[in-house]
Amino acid sequence: MKLVKKLLPVNIYDIAKMETYLKNMAKKGLLIRKIGFFAYFERKESKEVTYRLEPLLKNEYKPNNDKVEYYRNFGWEYVCTISNAFHIYKTYEKEYIEMHTDPVMQSYTYDNLKRKFKKSSIITIILLFFGVIMLFGPIFFDKSPILFAVKYDDISYKIMIILSIIFAIKQSLGNKRKIELLTNKLSQGIEIKHQVKFKPNYSEYVFSGMIIIFSILTIYSSFFSIFNRGDMKISQYNKVIPTIMLENIEGNKMELVNESKFENNISYRYNELSNQIFEINQRGKVEGKMWNDNSGEYSPSISTEFYNLKFKFFANKFMEELMFDELDFYRYKPFLYNEIFDERFNRLVVIKQSEMQLLFGIVDKNVFYIRYHGYKEIDKNIDELYNNIIKYNDNL
Repeated sequence: MKLVKKLLPVNIYDIAKMETYLKNMAKKGLLIRKIGFFAYFERKESKEVTYRLEPLLKNEYKPNNDKVEYYRNFGWEYVCTISNAFHIYKTYEKEYIEMHTDPVMQSYTYDNLKRKFKKSSIITIILLFFGVIMLFGPIFFDKSPILFAVKYDDISYKIMIILSIIFAIKQSLGNKRKIELLTNKLSQGIEIKHQVKFKPNYSEYVFSGMIIIFSILTIYSSFFSIFNRGDMKISQYNKVIPTIMLENIEGNKMELVNESKFENNISYRYNELSNQIFEINQRGKVEGKMWNDNSGEYSPSISTEFYNLKFKFFANKFMEELMFDELDFYRYKPFLYNEIFDERFNRLVVIKQSEMQLLFGIVDKNVFYIRYHGYKEIDKNIDELYNNIIKYNDNL
């Protein structure tokens, strides 16, 4: 028999609302069969049916045969068990005997449920603590939180986890509160109301939908990242490279070398905060020329980190953190800092330390860091750098 599937517009721990909802659905000819993420109804003739929710006892998953038979003798028929929390019973009798006639004694039937909520609340709060540390830890503890997020972080994955934990805590604490208020009234001799007016509320499904959306985005991001990355020799890359090429700095006398897979190599990848991240490395040698300290044959090199960010507003902060992170390596060595004012660049900084030159800059949403080791002046190749960045953007 095909069942009718519907979203549940009430929280099952709002017992009066739940019982009222099931009764109203029976009047429409829909009798509840089971409840999971959705409620499943069997289509019948419109009937007057009364429902009761009975909390599970300790280590109970379904009512045993003796219990089912006991309640059947009083006109109550077992329907199903929901969320490992309640058994649902129904009766067609207009003049029925309540399953519980003593509110104080009935309050004890909720002890197991109260213990479960207490335990789950503690667990979810601990999970939230660790989840927040995981998501926001770099902001509070890392010296360069934006740099960390752009280079290494997986934002949608962490947001999904946080949303899931928040949803679990909201549900756990909210339902715990509902049961505590109910049992407090029962312990005072106040009977449960079984018929109330209520407005449909689908907020739980909305929150679940948000988690599902973020899950899909996380999966999509992971696959997109896998298929939008590469690692190859520069000679094999046939697109515009947004940097300065070593041969254009050193001239014709230099010969490129490929003594390892990391030399004259380009790698690119995707990040949730950056459309594309490039890492470019080149090294060459000039035969017959030595380093000034006679440490060996002159072998200039250049490496580039290039970030095409998704959001322009944090480009400046990202560059500052990138610069701080790199200069931390040279903190015990004197260096020359020079900020160049060029209207084509949002910002451009050249730092020189002995034979090392560092170039940091921003062009719109593009942030770059170039490290050159050699004797030429890297800032003389700024025109080439700017033109390559513009060509790169035009080809996006």
